[in-house]
Amino acid sequence: MKAIKKINNNVVLAVNDQKEEVFVVGKGLGFKKTPFDLDDSSDEIEKVFVQKNNMKYYNLFESIPINIILLVEEIISDGKKLLGCELNEGLIISLSDHINGALERQADGSELSYTFQWEIKHIYPTEMQVGLNALKLIKRELEIQLPDSEASFIALHFVNAQLNQIDFTETSKITRVIKDILSIVKYHYRIKIDEESINYSRFVTHLRYFLLRLINNETLSKSTINLHELLKSDSTEELACIDKIRKYLKENYNWYCSNEEKLYLIIHLQRMTKNL
Repeated sequence: MKAIKKINNNVVLAVNDQKEEVFVVGKGLGFKKTPFDLDDSSDEIEKVFVQKNNMKYYNLFESIPINIILLVEEIISDGKKLLGCELNEGLIISLSDHINGALERQADGSELSYTFQWEIKHIYPTEMQVGLNALKLIKRELEIQLPDSEASFIALHFVNAQLNQIDFTETSKITRVIKDILSIVKYHYRIKIDEESINYSRFVTHLRYFLLRLINNETLSKSTINLHELLKSDSTEELACIDKIRKYLKENYNWYCSNEEKLYLIIHLQRMTKNL
């Protein structure tokens, strides 16, 4: 690997053996005169970032302290393990920027307010745990205690990274709509939803991607499940509930729920309410 350009005192741009441009992090690497050879196994290399959008990474390394970026990398690594999924590679940029800003706000004695803290905790409990774990890691490494509200912001970044949504506003919209749909279900069936159940978790996950499809004007492929067969079964309550959901989506967002989407909503509602 050959270092070709200094980014800052601790980061250089290099070309690896696959001819890819990478960002190499290591204490004092930027003090060396470029170009110079780097041994991939050298102890002086702390981290190598292989990314496609080099300009965003230039800006990241130039504007945010390297210790914050490496801390965020650890937060993301822990989050992947807890969530059990891959995340959008842009998360390192957005989350580093957010956490750096949170630390600056903490130093200034200011705090962001967020109206969806309750929703994040109840709709995205695993992501919320990632956020809480991140606050503990920040406290351990930097000896700075960020406010609990920051756990919600961090959680939403992880939700965003799973949905591959660039626009944070759309992720907030999805969260708001999921909350409203859950309220429709709760009041229709006159139940207290068991938020610890696997069927609740699956329903919320389904709603995430259902709403993302509506936002992006995407459609499901034709289902092998027959709507008429489902109608023969006792699906009266599910259909009545879904009609309320469809009306809400149409009146508030002008979104249309196809028959294919309707089928899967019926199935999830049946699973979630089967023990009523």
